[in-house]
Amino acid sequence: MPKINHKFHENEKVLCYHGPLLYEAKVQKSQEKENKETKEKTVHYFVHYLGWSKNWDEWVPEDRVLKINDISLQKQRELTDAQNKSNKNKSVKKKPIDPKDKETPSKTVITSENVKPKPANTIPIETNVLTPQSKDNLNVVKDTDGQRKKRLKIESNQDLEDVISNKGPDFEIKLSDLLKQSLIDDWELIGQKKLVRLPAKVSVNKIIDDYIKQKLIQKLSLSKENLVKEVAEAIKCYFNATIGTQLLYSFEKNQFKDLMKDSDDDSKASTLYGGIHLLRLFVKLGSLLAYLNFDDRSIQLISEYIHDFLKYLDRNPSLFSTNEYETASSDYLKKSL
Repeated sequence: MPKINHKFHENEKVLCYHGPLLYEAKVQKSQEKENKETKEKTVHYFVHYLGWSKNWDEWVPEDRVLKINDISLQKQRELTDAQNKSNKNKSVKKKPIDPKDKETPSKTVITSENVKPKPANTIPIETNVLTPQSKDNLNVVKDTDGQRKKRLKIESNQDLEDVISNKGPDFEIKLSDLLKQSLIDDWELIGQKKLVRLPAKVSVNKIIDDYIKQKLIQKLSLSKENLVKEVAEAIKCYFNATIGTQLLYSFEKNQFKDLMKDSDDDSKASTLYGGIHLLRLFVKLGSLLAYLNFDDRSIQLISEYIHDFLKYLDRNPSLFSTNEYETASSDYLKKSL
């Protein structure tokens, strides 16, 4: 059988398609993979996107890889310009910022430029799950047994979306009342200068692995089984990529730096953080997915599995126990001033 020619060699810099855009990457290795249906072998390359965490490294078929030359660079510019124009048209529909809310951290508009792949240290703005203005949407009441109990005071469904779900223009993440309340409790406790006790008793990795196990018990078809694993692993990957820049309140960032110092392992965070920080990720996913160019069928499938995961979290309220918070030490408070 004739040997298949490999167009690209190890350590060669290339342009690689990821979604609708081309990104600079480096070939790590190559191998021939056989198509199970046609039995035809094709060359695949394991690529690393330059400037990105190794979490984004992946195997891609040869037709997604281009030599770096004037023609491919021009193609890259054309695709980027077209995508930016499309995202600009979407963003103009968003509600303008009220000048009196200038102290509120801005919500990040997620475009192709700050979605995979782009170096993590260039993501521009911290985006809090709940803002200080959200305090107006909390109402503390006394239950019949005399215990203090919190509830949402929502004037309309849109208020709820703004405060809790960070809904994107085309994709909505729906949270149960229990999960919404957990986010509100989380916001209040951080405001009281408390921190989640880390490492978490049940890590993000453990939560995701347990979810996969309980899904596989259902004897899914091979295609659905693979999709469950892919979506779950993608959630883990997004968590590690965004925890330091998108999922933390300002008060928590020194804790993150202390935990991650002297570590070059980008996946370490998902072994340290737990349920409430994973829940914050789902709040952001609605906005993220709304700005990606998925077709309707893909959006439907992703939505089904994300909401199935949220149902799993809803069945495990111990993952969001307020007992897992502790008052920050005096040294930490000084460092955070």
